[in-house]
Amino acid sequence: MVMSEPLPVQGPASSYRFAWLPALGQRFSAWGWVVLFPLALVFHLTNWKGVFTPAGVLPLATDSYLHLNRVERTLEHFPLVPNTDFFINFPVGGYVYWPVGFDFLYAALVKILTLGNPTPAKTAAICAVLTPVFSAMTPCFLYWIGRSLGKMGAGWWAGMLLAVLPQGYLVNVGYIDHHLFESFWLALYLLALVKALHLADRLQPQTSRWLVLAGLCVTAGLLFTTIFPVVLGLHGLVVAGLLLRAGKDLRAWGRILHGAFLFYLTLVFSLSLFVATHLVEPGKVNPALTLAWLGAAVACVGLVLALELVCRLKGLAQPRPWKLYLPGAVTGALVMMRIDWPGVFELGRFSFGFLTSKSYAFVTQIEESQPLTFFPVDAVFWNYTGLLLFWFPAAVWLLWKGWRGSNALWAIALLNLPLAVMAFRQLRFMGFFIVPFCLTLGWFGQAVWEGQFPWPARLWPQPLNAWKGSVRKVVWIVVWSLCVWVPTLSKVSFSNPIYVNPDGKFGSLYRMLAWMQDHTPPVSHEATAASDYAVIGEWGIGHWVRYFAGRPVVASPLLFPEHLKGVAEAAQVLMLPPPEATALAQRRRARYLLITPFEPVEMLQNALGDQFPSDKREQVRTLNHSLYAALLRDAVPGKSTSPEFLRKIRLVHEVEIPRPPHETGKPTYMQLFEFVPGVSLSGTTAPQAVVSITATIQSPLGRLIRYTDSVQADANGVFSVTLPYAGETQRMASVGLGNGYTIKANGKTATVTVTEAEVVAGAKRVLLWPET
Repeated sequence: MVMSEPLPVQGPASSYRFAWLPALGQRFSAWGWVVLFPLALVFHLTNWKGVFTPAGVLPLATDSYLHLNRVERTLEHFPLVPNTDFFINFPVGGYVYWPVGFDFLYAALVKILTLGNPTPAKTAAICAVLTPVFSAMTPCFLYWIGRSLGKMGAGWWAGMLLAVLPQGYLVNVGYIDHHLFESFWLALYLLALVKALHLADRLQPQTSRWLVLAGLCVTAGLLFTTIFPVVLGLHGLVVAGLLLRAGKDLRAWGRILHGAFLFYLTLVFSLSLFVATHLVEPGKVNPALTLAWLGAAVACVGLVLALELVCRLKGLAQPRPWKLYLPGAVTGALVMMRIDWPGVFELGRFSFGFLTSKSYAFVTQIEESQPLTFFPVDAVFWNYTGLLLFWFPAAVWLLWKGWRGSNALWAIALLNLPLAVMAFRQLRFMGFFIVPFCLTLGWFGQAVWEGQFPWPARLWPQPLNAWKGSVRKVVWIVVWSLCVWVPTLSKVSFSNPIYVNPDGKFGSLYRMLAWMQDHTPPVSHEATAASDYAVIGEWGIGHWVRYFAGRPVVASPLLFPEHLKGVAEAAQVLMLPPPEATALAQRRRARYLLITPFEPVEMLQNALGDQFPSDKREQVRTLNHSLYAALLRDAVPGKSTSPEFLRKIRLVHEVEIPRPPHETGKPTYMQLFEFVPGVSLSGTTAPQAVVSITATIQSPLGRLIRYTDSVQADANGVFSVTLPYAGETQRMASVGLGNGYTIKANGKTATVTVTEAEVVAGAKRVLLWPET
């Protein structure tokens, strides 16, 4: 690596005149853990009451529930992590592209902490608490980075900042998702990288082992998170930046290329264990890992060629890792024979479309795909604190400082800029960006503290010159505190719980899903039995339906290639005209339709894709002719001359949605509809006579709903109609007819009552008119 002026072991004495803590920390290396870990843990536990509720442990958001279910399945098959799931995208199922590391680690810790006797309740509680424990470690890694470079003050500023950042609740108790490990492993990778660069600046022999450790940290990150392959490209950017800083010094070029080769070769060897085997995955090898392995292998080949070229240009006696070339080539050849090339190409195409948010309408609807400008100012400052205002000058200053000072600071500054662009464009990269963000501001904060940005002389009275340093530090502490604590504490509440999602609508959905769990027919353990069925609803609640109701879904928030068709077709069932919608529901073996609050236009966009009409009048017309519109008319069919397929859909349960005044005009109920065979009632009357069917339906909420239908007899007076509602309330439905159906035709009236068993079995009945 490039030689530079060595950094001082510690700053000038004046830098720590009022800071006894860093001086003590230098003598006691664990001090960062003693202060930063408890501080971060306290802030990450503030929503405790919203997770550990009287109703049980309720993790945050949606993906937490799929991870929780996957942890439970891993415990059943331990140490294997099942990666094919038929509860989502039913009945096709699909491969779960999430890497196995997160679920394997959580399952292993649950198994250890429960002494091998996990229960669903214990699993949920332990997994909910593990997240803040792991996330509270990351600020300590930033402290170590500062300490390893001889700038503990910068480590303190960075660690303290990260400890109190909410990061959109990604680090809080109850958030059971792999996103927390993006920051975790990136911080460890940076720690090993800056340690290697710092030693290389001093030509120390331990550089190689730290580069290998950096590669192993990236391997761990690839096993834990979905977007960690980005780090391979970011490391290449760092290497290019180091070469640029080295200028024409070919010896330095050789050292940089040699170190980069060791880093990428470490990835090739370590990832081979997972790319070429089914070490923890019983299904196919994760193509994301395969893509990362291919990227590392290509980088190794390119670096070998570049290193040889540099060494031959001037006849330099640079160290060449000859002993690693042959095992690396053999490993590469063996792994290439095991690669699923079609799966790799499909994932590459999908990832490009997903990250650019152009190929899939669903991507634009989720919060983590939104740019920074999408969020209100208070939400932006809450996530990044008011120090975001200082970030740009701090980033520029760190670039200048790194260019003039050391390779380690130069690497941090280089990582800071592309990650900022990614994070500001899509919130999903916030977990990556937050580490260099805090490090950049940490170094900037320490520079201000040390007086590297002096007060302009004309603004400072000469008699008070002796107090200038002290006042500067007091002012900086006040500015830092206001920027950090005001946004952070403004949304921290130790009393008001965050009940799964802060929109307030989950309570109603929870009651609906609990009813489904207790009253609808059970399904098999793996959702592979011929009698199993699916629930169709808005795609964002799919994981909740699966966890709380225990039922398979067609659409879920798991937006991977195999599941995208399920998301689109679930939307089509709701948004297409009833004939097409019901036929599609039959192909998907759907039995229930769940109507929850969602934006119909967004659902229509998901259903139609490229055929989505831009004209608003055409959108309204399409919605008015959809199955969704028909379902909103209570007790379908709801009007005369209804087609036969609507007679086989019935309302079975509903719960009320508490709504604020400004949301008037939207559905007031969450409703569950069921596809049933219904009772086929046939009879005879006068030829061509109109037969009317009426009934009064009583919902669980006490609403009386008027049910009307009619059919016309044929030329022989024969008619047939399907009756979907039973005369009594049974387990499969909480909606029933109080007095049965009233049938009228040709001046005659009859009352018909059918049973729940007849409705579910599709029984046939013959209407006998009463004697007059």
